[in-house]
Amino acid sequence: RGPDNCSAAAAIYPELVAPGESIRTADLYGTYTDESGTSMAAPHVAGGLALLLSSFADLNPEEQYDALTNSAVDLGPAGPDYSTGYGRLDLEEAYNWLNGPIIIPSPTDPGDLDAAFGSNGLTYTDIGTASGDKAFAVMVQPDQKIVLAGSSNNGSDDDFAVVRYSSLGILDTGFSDDGKQTTQIGSGDDVINAVGLQSDGKIVVAGSAFNGADNDFALARYTITGTLDTTFGVSGIVTTTVSSGDDVARGLVVQSDDKIVVVGSANGDFGIVRYDSEGGLYTATFGEGDGIVVTNFGSTDVANGIAIQPGDGKLVVAGFSDIGASEEFAVARYLTDGSLDTTFAGTG
Repeated sequence: RGPDNCSAAAAIYPELVAPGESIRTADLYGTYTDESGTSMAAPHVAGGLALLLSSFADLNPEEQYDALTNSAVDLGPAGPDYSTGYGRLDLEEAYNWLNGPIIIPSPTDPGDLDAAFGSNGLTYTDIGTASGDKAFAVMVQPDQKIVLAGSSNNGSDDDFAVVRYSSLGILDTGFSDDGKQTTQIGSGDDVINAVGLQSDGKIVVAGSAFNGADNDFALARYTITGTLDTTFGVSGIVTTTVSSGDDVARGLVVQSDDKIVVVGSANGDFGIVRYDSEGGLYTATFGEGDGIVVTNFGSTDVANGIAIQPGDGKLVVAGFSDIGASEEFAVARYLTDGSLDTTFAGTG
């Protein structure tokens, strides 16, 4: 009986029990007698397994083991124990287990929840002191850790919120001790809409922050351990007034040189801002010397996403435009200096 000191402490011994008390059997002298012990129980298991193999000849050893232990009649305390193992051999139930409707779906089956992730494929995380935690962006790091970003209500307004999980959906305690980080940016609601990763593993987020009158583009950068990176912008935070009205960042891309390009809405127009790797406006060669580009499609335009075109580094920005009668897809392409690429659809 376990625990077994020769292998893993969690090993269960015995693994299975079978009839072994006063079993009628032949002896060495050609007569019959009643005997007890494991020498009587073991033949029950071996014989039962032989019968199973007569119906399921292709079972490998692991499948044989699973059939016997998963179908056993649990005895004593619930679950396996060191007295009766997984339970008493039940040959009929083992047959039904192998032949019945029990299906263990493969995690690669399209559309199936991955039972290895979180709790049966799902994970929920409470962040703030009040209701209203919302994720708007997700990123998978090269090490398979998962970063969610959005907002969390602090009881009066929303703050930036970032959560990191392991690849299995478990809160990463190496990130801000509990896997969760919140940051107050402005005087009202602060919301993250996009997240990206720089080459050193630092996490950059972008969204909006209320300045008392309207919203500005807002960025923050976190170290790999989940603290605000004070070398970025001012104490880890950057806010940018793009227009004279409401400015909300909705998309972000990190270039190969770690420069950051953020897009969104700027008082009803496409707004594009390029920052250097440390959060400063990249004024050298982008926009009109201020690192900012604004493009008017129609009456109301919103940029929601951005991608860098391979090879030439051109910026492709997508969103929607209200052209009066309806809202339609809108896409623009920009040269690396922020000017519209007129080779794209004639006008850029």
